[in-house]
Amino acid sequence: AAPISEWMGSLHCLDPTDDEGVCKTEKGVGECWEKMDGWFDLAVGMQQEDEAFEGTGGGLDMKVWKSEWEWLKTELQPQPNPQPTPESPHPVITRAAKLTLPEDASPEALQTFARQFAREVVFTHMDAQSLNILKVPANNNNNTDDHQLSFIDFEYAGYNPRAVDLGNTFCECCDMNNLKPDYDTEYPTKDEQDWFLRRYIAAADPGLYTWLESHTSTEQQAWDGLLEELRLEIGKHALVSHLGWAVWGVCQSYTSPIEFEFRKYSALRLEGYKLFQQQFFPTKQQQTTR
Repeated sequence: AAPISEWMGSLHCLDPTDDEGVCKTEKGVGECWEKMDGWFDLAVGMQQEDEAFEGTGGGLDMKVWKSEWEWLKTELQPQPNPQPTPESPHPVITRAAKLTLPEDASPEALQTFARQFAREVVFTHMDAQSLNILKVPANNNNNTDDHQLSFIDFEYAGYNPRAVDLGNTFCECCDMNNLKPDYDTEYPTKDEQDWFLRRYIAAADPGLYTWLESHTSTEQQAWDGLLEELRLEIGKHALVSHLGWAVWGVCQSYTSPIEFEFRKYSALRLEGYKLFQQQFFPTKQQQTTR
């Protein structure tokens, strides 16, 4: 896990240019919102044309879930406004508007900074799952004890809030590829998340890490306050992962030549969405079809 956290922290510091064909939307907002809009439109359209779908879709009716997606965007999607307003409560903080370290280690200051840090738009991988992480020999030798990790498949990479990428990575700790995720036992625990995030911050923002470490009299309070809010933000943004891969799976069930139970996969991701929504948005009344 340490190499993964350090690699992701380093990745989130990169700033590829549009000329390389990486970015397709406004950096300050993030690409996942528009990408998922397109997936929902595609899935809804294919289901409407599928005469066999009506009455057999179970809980996979993407027209129903699209309304859930619209709600989630109102909660999490940043707007390109420098300051929050009643009409735009979620301002985006980008690399262009460099984050300022907290003035002190008060709970309020740490909470505000953690939210800004979590929602900062950075360059993300968006698919850091086990099949995309390879163990390769280091220095071109065959010593199995001397290896490094190599990350592949940047098909979905782009600019997004860092919490979306972190939330997706934590979700991938569950056994998604074998269609038997146990969200209660496999999603990283509080201590596991904190361990990961400390190493991630050391790579992603050494200045922040140094600031937290240097507050000797309040160091533990500073770390605890920051990590508590980061875990909350990452948990909320994990809903983007669950819902995004669910609608992706429905699209793939119509278009992919690969033999895989895409609809079962989508159903499992929607189960995760409901579970995480109950945990991180407890006051939200469920409006989805069960």
